[in-house]
Amino acid sequence: FVSFCMIRRPPKATMDRSAAASDVYKRQGKNACKANAETAAPFSAANAIQGYTDNCGGVLTATLTNTSVTGTDCNWTVSYTFTISDVCGNLLTGQTYSNTGSDQTAPSLTGTAYAGTTGTNACMASAQTAAPFNAANAIQGYTDNCLAPVTAALTNTSVTGTDCAWTVSYTFTIFDECNNPVSYTHLRAHETVLDLVCRLLLEKKHKSVIIVDST
Repeated sequence: FVSFCMIRRPPKATMDRSAAASDVYKRQGKNACKANAETAAPFSAANAIQGYTDNCGGVLTATLTNTSVTGTDCNWTVSYTFTISDVCGNLLTGQTYSNTGSDQTAPSLTGTAYAGTTGTNACMASAQTAAPFNAANAIQGYTDNCLAPVTAALTNTSVTGTDCAWTVSYTFTIFDECNNPVSYTHLRAHETVLDLVCRLLLEKKHKSVIIVDST
């Protein structure tokens, strides 16, 4: 009577053992807030087993053991630690891969935008001084999808009309903390304020114009 003893080895990566599993599979560039990193770039067992083989040619599985999210909304990394097992229950522990991402979504107008003022008492030449651009007013109604603060940067100023009835128009861009911008438009000379609002709604674009009217 002859007996045989079969010894199974744990699965291993086809790469050199010094190469981390994250080098086998790594996905980058997801558009999401840090708080949503795991949802936007979830663990995938099918991806995790890439590069690993069983010495007997058996099927391998990956089991998630730990998740870690680091960084900021502008540059985050979600790291998954997992164990590779073969059909005989041999384990290769402490393997990792990571996904990266950031907030790539511009702020949006979710409330009521600042409409400007009317009735300012000033000559047309002093319009900008009498009714200056105000960044705090400009950001009214705008929010960031990651709930971070937003800022407004003035990009153009236009004064039209006469001393008896002038309009100073401020064009600006809204940024979130990751510098994602909301595009802007200039007030067209032939448009009334109501015409402008209607056109922007029809175009469904994120554009920002503050109108300060002397009338």
